[in-house]
Amino acid sequence: MSATRADVAARLMELIGHLQAAEEEACQAGIDLATAKEGLEGAEAARTLGGLEGKNAEERKAFLFLFTQEHRDAHQAAQEAHQRAAMRLRVLTAEASILKVVGHLIAREEEEARP
Repeated sequence: MSATRADVAARLMELIGHLQAAEEEACQAGIDLATAKEGLEGAEAARTLGGLEGKNAEERKAFLFLFTQEHRDAHQAAQEAHQRAAMRLRVLTAEASILKVVGHLIAREEEEARP
């Protein structure tokens, strides 16, 4: 199936909205990731300053790990969401770039086909 100039233009117009939404999603995911990181660091600091039980550094590290599990899970989820949003944005941006090239090629072919 060959694309026409109108098909390419229509898809590019659709992509404008999708790109805008993907940019907003990636931006929000970045904010959420920063917030989750701050939450994890804050929880670790608060627990460390509050004192950790344990006979040695390894035990204290294990307790800290357990006490901050919820924050680490939130941070991990935020990292994954940010990666997905960034990938979606890259895919849409690549599609838009390809469509622009295809549009130029179609236009050139149409020009060359004119008598």
